[in-house]
Amino acid sequence: MPTSSENNVNDIVIGDENGEVSLISNNQVFLKHNFGSSITNIEITKDMINNVEIIASDFSGIIHSFNNYNVNWKTRIINNNNSVMTIPTINPIKCILPVVIKDRFNIETSYLIVSNDTLKLYFYQLGYKKFEIEVPSPINTICTGSISNKDEKEILIGCKNGNIYTIIDYKVCTKY
Repeated sequence: MPTSSENNVNDIVIGDENGEVSLISNNQVFLKHNFGSSITNIEITKDMINNVEIIASDFSGIIHSFNNYNVNWKTRIINNNNSVMTIPTINPIKCILPVVIKDRFNIETSYLIVSNDTLKLYFYQLGYKKFEIEVPSPINTICTGSISNKDEKEILIGCKNGNIYTIIDYKVCTKY
């Protein structure tokens, strides 16, 4: 059986419309979790102590983090307009992306960036929302790269309005 530090290119993680996420290792199903709602995204990353972490999001707006042995955390994004009279809206998770970027003190910091078909981009750490930023249009895709500054990694978002925007210093900047 592989350990969380032994995952290699022969391992595969799959999710299905029934909410089941499976880790297949050495041609055998090594791990299976059922989250009860269609899986929308899967990302594999390393946690703060360099162990493999699998992050899956689902149609019910929940993000799940787990490794070979445990469910580490889970959280649901609930959109609420802060009115007592309205019921919070739950949107399916559209995109997730683990990133390491510099914070306002120029220290490299790990975040899970999440979008859910609203006008917000969420930044999470260990299942807790650290902050959110407003975006001009619902997001179709998130990636990192360098468009305007060759030396710095930028967050790029592709939006439903057909535009690509850069996120620099946690603010929506250039439109392409």
